[in-house]
Amino acid sequence: MKSTLYILGSVTYALKAKNILFQNGIKVYIEKVKNHQGFGCGYGVRVNRDSERALSILKNSGFKIIAVVKENEDDIP
Repeated sequence: MKSTLYILGSVTYALKAKNILFQNGIKVYIEKVKNHQGFGCGYGVRVNRDSERALSILKNSGFKIIAVVKENEDDIP
């Protein structure tokens, strides 16, 4: 299964994003992100399905997305 991690600036934004996506029927997980490509530490929300819809909702809600990381969970140890 593929998942997508949307990296946001802080835990506050991650919690707000989780709530907005949950209200739209999308289940997400909050993750702490360590030093992703020079952005330093931050938080993100991981989406396992409806990733394009989730991205659209986040952008339309005014979230600044620092980075998008698409992963294949079969490759994660």
